[in-house]
Amino acid sequence: MAGSGGTLVLYVFPGDQHPQKTLNSTKENADDGGLQCFLTVPAIIYLTMTPRFPRTRKFANPYVLVAVDLVFCIIWLSAFAAVANWNGTDKCKNACGVAKGVVALGVIIWLVAIRTLCGHLF
Repeated sequence: MAGSGGTLVLYVFPGDQHPQKTLNSTKENADDGGLQCFLTVPAIIYLTMTPRFPRTRKFANPYVLVAVDLVFCIIWLSAFAAVANWNGTDKCKNACGVAKGVVALGVIIWLVAIRTLCGHLF
């Protein structure tokens, strides 16, 4: 499971770079894409580090581990689905390739998150 968390960290930062930030830089179109990344990192630290060390195992409640994994599976699913939807409306202009890459990274992140969730459940 720690391998899944490490893999997730590798894909979180590049996958969080939304092409909408570069195209729509006005205040009414600004989004909080970086917030998802900085919410995910503490969750990954909790999921990977609390079961590992003897002094922190008391904080590794199995129900909380599954709940955190489930919440972030939903967040990452909605994130890459939103970018895929935006990409399908042809608003991406000349950044469609970047948007497709973001969707691909989002799918990879979601699949790794599902793998860690299954690891916690079984």
